[in-house]
Amino acid sequence: MGNQIKIKKRGEGFKNFLKKYGYFIAVAVIVLVVTLSVVLTGRPTSTDLNVENKDPMEVGGNALNFTLPLADCQVLHDYSREEFLYNETMGWYETHKGVDLRSESSTDVLAAEAGEIVQLYTNNIEGTVIVIKHNDQFTSKYSSLDSKVAVKVGDKVKKGQKLGSVSNSAGEEFKSGAHLHFELLKDNNQINPNDYLALQNK
Repeated sequence: MGNQIKIKKRGEGFKNFLKKYGYFIAVAVIVLVVTLSVVLTGRPTSTDLNVENKDPMEVGGNALNFTLPLADCQVLHDYSREEFLYNETMGWYETHKGVDLRSESSTDVLAAEAGEIVQLYTNNIEGTVIVIKHNDQFTSKYSSLDSKVAVKVGDKVKKGQKLGSVSNSAGEEFKSGAHLHFELLKDNNQINPNDYLALQNK
C-alpha cells in the first residue's frame, strides 16, 4: 500500500509540474523548432556558392551590362512611351518605342551585349533589322540598317561586335537620314533604353 501511495504521489507531482510549466515548455520547443528551420534554410547551398562562377548570361538580366550600339553617337529621337513625338517622314505624332542614334564619326552598328542572332529581316517600314537574344529576359533590336550585314541568324556575337552599318532603309523614318533605330525589350515588351545605356548628354 505504501508503494502505491508513493507512485500516485509521483504521478500527481508530474501532472502538477506540467500544469504549472507545460505552457513555457511548449513555447520553448516552438521557438527552438522555428530557429532551427530558419538557420537551416538560410544556409548557402552549393548552387548559391557557385553563382559567381556562372556565365553572366545564365545569371539573369541584372548581370547584363549594355554598351552603346553606335560609337560617338547622338540621340536623334528619344524613347517616348506616353508622350507623342512628331514623325517628319509620316507627317503625324506618335509614340517612339526606341531611340534613334546617329554618329558623325562611325557608321558601324555594334552589339550592345553578347548574345545570339535570332532574327534578320528587311521590310519597307523598319528597313533591315537584326534582333539579338541576350538571355531569357532581354533582347535588343537594331533597325534601319544597310542590307549588307556582317552576321546571320544563329551567330553568337560578342559585346561590341560589328553587326552592320547605319542607313536610312527604314521607310517610316527615311527623312531622318542614315541612323540606327535601337530598341531594348524585356520579356518581349519594349522598355526605355535610357535605363540601361549611358545616353545622357548624347
